[in-house]
Amino acid sequence: MTWIRRVTTCAVAVLVVVAGTATPVSAAPTARLINPVPDERFHIFDVSEGGYVLGYPTTSGHFSPTLWHDGTLTTITTSGRATAVNDSGTVAGTRYVGEQARATLWSANGTPTDVAPAGAQDSWALALNDRGQAVIGYTLPGEIGTSASRLALRTGDTLTDIPLAAGVTVGQLTYSSSHATVMLTDSGVVAVNGRSLAQGIGVPFVWAAGVRTDLLPVVGPNGLINDINEAGQVLAATGTSPTRTAVWQAGTVRWLTDLASNGYSLGQGINEAGAIAGSSDNWYGQSRATLWPSATSKPIDLGTLPVGGPSSAHDVNDRGEVVGSSNILLSGRRAVFWGTDRRALELPSIPSGRSGDAQWLTNAGLIAGSDTGANSADRGLVWIVTR
Repeated sequence: MTWIRRVTTCAVAVLVVVAGTATPVSAAPTARLINPVPDERFHIFDVSEGGYVLGYPTTSGHFSPTLWHDGTLTTITTSGRATAVNDSGTVAGTRYVGEQARATLWSANGTPTDVAPAGAQDSWALALNDRGQAVIGYTLPGEIGTSASRLALRTGDTLTDIPLAAGVTVGQLTYSSSHATVMLTDSGVVAVNGRSLAQGIGVPFVWAAGVRTDLLPVVGPNGLINDINEAGQVLAATGTSPTRTAVWQAGTVRWLTDLASNGYSLGQGINEAGAIAGSSDNWYGQSRATLWPSATSKPIDLGTLPVGGPSSAHDVNDRGEVVGSSNILLSGRRAVFWGTDRRALELPSIPSGRSGDAQWLTNAGLIAGSDTGANSADRGLVWIVTR
């Protein structure tokens, strides 16, 4: 599936969890805690099916993107920003050369390849896929700003223009935000969360086979694309309350049904079969982790942990497993894994953890998220579920 960058502030810690299959668990899963960068906070902002976790230590600023894979941390660069990682560990981002931003792709060991368009003033690699294609945002000399006024799809050494609507720009990955600006499928479909500065609104659109389709008429101003799969199903949420979520595919729009007919549905992740994970309010007005097996299916309330309060789901893999979080009465929030039997499994956490959240889930069972420790510093966590 296409991974959305959900940004988390956290200190680096990797928690490896061995859990049983989605059956009743009679004892706590065994866990091994690794802390490769002690006492540092860490933003996780992308995870790939290859098991690569991309982030950066906040004590080093935004300019030291770091790649975690199988227990090893690799600093990609000390002078740049990163936005995405693919299954082979290739990282897309920006390298700073003097005052100029240069779109760059790095190999998993940190070797850079400059992919800045000829004649560009500043440029940023905003997304990439497993075919090696990348979406490049850039400005030309005389154009001022840190957002791209132009977009192109890079295939090999060829750039294909992705036209923007008048007045629309595309920012880099915003580290304080929970959403990506650009997503790219292996089939070359591009989903973009653009912005009109003059109107002060978000402008989401999809570009495929040379055609741009604006989703503003579907989800309204400040609507947001949350995810896209290889079938071209685009998960887009409205920017107005109550939030509603549409699944757009080749011009057809289907709205997700909510649990209690109160209108609220928030789809966060979609897998390759079209199953959607997110949240919806139940009849008591409580947010519940929700699974839609398809865009036209009735929602399934995934429930909460015992003595649980509100819950939410963030991602679903191609096995139909789901991750998210559940509040526990008087005990904060816990990261949760729901197996195919829909039973909630609390994921082990750091000592004094009280704000756990699982946000990414690969088909192999790698989960990434965060928790907040006793010193109120969030830590990036990785769980490995053995089925």
